[in-house]
Amino acid sequence: VFLAIPWIAGSAFAQPLPPCYHRLDQLYDFIFQLDATDTNNYVHIDTIGHSRGDVLGVQYPIYAVKISDNADVFENEPVMLVVCHIHAEEVIGIELCVDYMTRLVSGQYNSLIAATQIYFIPTMNPDGLQVISYGVPSGGDTLWDNTWRKNGYMPPQMGQANCHVAVGPGGDSCGVDLNRNFDLNWIYGDTLWDSSGGELYDYFRGPAPFSEPEDQCVRDFARQIHPALSIVYHSSRQGAIAEQGIAAWMWGYDPGPYKFPPDCTAIGLINRSYCGLLQGGFRHNPYLVTFGNTHNGCLQDWFYQQCGCIQILTELGPPGDMQSIQPGCDSLNTYFIPHDRPSLEWMQRRLVNLGMSNEPAVLNIYTRDAATQNPISAEWRNLNTWSPVLGKWTTNEEFG
Repeated sequence: VFLAIPWIAGSAFAQPLPPCYHRLDQLYDFIFQLDATDTNNYVHIDTIGHSRGDVLGVQYPIYAVKISDNADVFENEPVMLVVCHIHAEEVIGIELCVDYMTRLVSGQYNSLIAATQIYFIPTMNPDGLQVISYGVPSGGDTLWDNTWRKNGYMPPQMGQANCHVAVGPGGDSCGVDLNRNFDLNWIYGDTLWDSSGGELYDYFRGPAPFSEPEDQCVRDFARQIHPALSIVYHSSRQGAIAEQGIAAWMWGYDPGPYKFPPDCTAIGLINRSYCGLLQGGFRHNPYLVTFGNTHNGCLQDWFYQQCGCIQILTELGPPGDMQSIQPGCDSLNTYFIPHDRPSLEWMQRRLVNLGMSNEPAVLNIYTRDAATQNPISAEWRNLNTWSPVLGKWTTNEEFG
């Protein structure tokens, strides 16, 4: 049973998605059709986990789509991971991924996919995407809330029968913000009842670090595939941080001093080249290069600290009113997709410096058993930058 508060019929927040966006079932159909029509063994799909599923009563699968020249086999090639969608309302990244996946398997990028392994998680929040896609059942009606942000967690405090659903930002008492549930600095995230900028509930960190199955499966998958580079797509709700590439980390308070990650120079160079290809214009053009003051359980901090992976949280624009977080079909197809595609391709090419002559060399690390010379999984450190704040970075078992 859901209690809707307050609902303004016909408001900008109580509308379904524009038709050019993939609903959850359409997104699933797309990836399986991509696999079914693949005649080159470029596509491999794995189920890496399932959603929480409390609110809608369904635990949806979470898929990872690998595109490479021998997709069914994990090869001795560098890995990139793209998380296309994490916050329910922030759906532009899904369409960027759909476009790029389609192009990768079209034959235009054979040399690129022959040299790399790229994985896409089309959505790590299928609960939220389903709400955005088809609304929330409410007393025999459907309540549309295109500002739903979180997953389908139902807090025990709500009595399992009293989820407050509000049309507009804040007020949705159920759900966990999946970008606040990773364990690094989780304690500094919002509790259930705290507000953040007046948006009650929307940034809830969850009852414990990694309490949510969606975050657990992304954590475990990252440790399995060892990505070197990663992108996670967002869209700025209020516009304050739109059109930015945010990397780990910049801890501290104005006016400083701040604590930056040990490899901040390398991270900054990657981010600068990446953002230079992201055309903005609403707030920053090109996108602003920055280290995030995100000390509250966010993905990009954890990916660097625990995996040694440079992950760029990409805050897509435009800012402004709440409608712009899901821009219309004309803007999506003529502005966002063609303007943002080059940065995604550049990041994949940077794995091996394919077609690049002005970027620093790629460092390949292999670990072997001293006696047998067989590959082993072992911890590695860059002694020039290593710090105790970092976790245990390991090579993969297959190739060392």
